[in-house]
This record gives sequence, C-alpha cells and structure tokens, in this order.
Amino acid sequence: MPYGSVGEMVYFIRRRLSDTEATEPHVTVKSFFSEIHYGVVSGRHIESLLRVMTGVYVPMFFHNTAWPDRSRAVLLAVVNLVVSLCIIMLQ
Repeated sequence: MPYGSVGEMVYFIRRRLSDTEATEPHVTVKSFFSEIHYGVVSGRHIESLLRVMTGVYVPMFFHNTAWPDRSRAVLLAVVNLVVSLCIIMLQ
C-alpha cells in the first residue's frame, strides 16, 4: 500500500479459466486481451468506484451461475448497497 496520497490506481483482473483452458497457466501476448481486464481508477474516486462496480463486478456477478442462490442473493444485496451509496454520494 502506498504511504501517501495517490492520484490514480491501475488494476488488472484475470478472468477465471475453464478446466480446458487451465492447461496453460501463463498469460501470453496473444491471450492478454481475452484473459485480462484492466483499467485505471483516478480523479473522482466515487465515480471511479461506481464505474468499476457497474462495469466489472455486476456483469461478472450476473453471468456466474455456479454460486448457490443464497450466496448470489447476499452478494446482490451488498453490490446493490455499494452502488446505491455511490449514487447517493454523487448527488
């Protein structure tokens, strides 16, 4: 963690590989754009958090059907709360 104020943060998220794809554990130049989601959080932090939540975590959540219904319901409630708080703070 940085010790001082940070103007921006770069993040990289690797998508989960299927069992058939898991034989290649390393990201290659050819596979980078299909396996890695990346971006920058900067400036207005609440807007950046809202953008990341709605652009990364919400789609990942809705496309993942492997979780039990109870776990999905709890996570949906938490995501809903965070996004709602971000929107309220922006007003």
